[in-house]
Amino acid sequence: MKKYLPVILLLAAITLSACGTPKIDTVESAKSLKDLLGLGTSQKCTFETKTEDTTIKSEIIISGKKFKQITTMTNLTNTGETAKVYAVSDGIYYYSWGDMMKGNGTKMKIEEVESKSQYISDEGDQKVSMDQKVDYKCSPATLNDSDLALPTDVKFVDYTEMMKDFQKLIPSETEGE
Repeated sequence: MKKYLPVILLLAAITLSACGTPKIDTVESAKSLKDLLGLGTSQKCTFETKTEDTTIKSEIIISGKKFKQITTMTNLTNTGETAKVYAVSDGIYYYSWGDMMKGNGTKMKIEEVESKSQYISDEGDQKVSMDQKVDYKCSPATLNDSDLALPTDVKFVDYTEMMKDFQKLIPSETEGE
């Protein structure tokens, strides 16, 4: 057995050295949005999930710390109704709007989302966080600034500021004691 040990170690070293080789072609694995942004390459990713009554299809394009995501939700049980939710991040703010919000949207500072583990989107019952793992199918993409541009016909309200103002209106539980 001792005479085979150097051969076994050599084969193990060769096999394990290949484990660190990055894949350049299409990547399929569970990653979070934070993971995808950390890759530092332009990507186009898709994922699809189905529940008993809803199908969710999403496409996300990423360039550095910026991204744009379009999510289509289809209600399968009742009317087959479809709604789209859009999101864009410029690396500092996360902007979100949807078909149902007609001309209105929200924005949040990404650092606020990350520091408080808040959800960056809460459209319907779909909560999405920067750390939520999803089985993305990704491939390299060539993008330009217009691919990640905000719409000009949507007015964005700062969600964090709105919540601070809302908290000021709610009486504290300790008042009146």
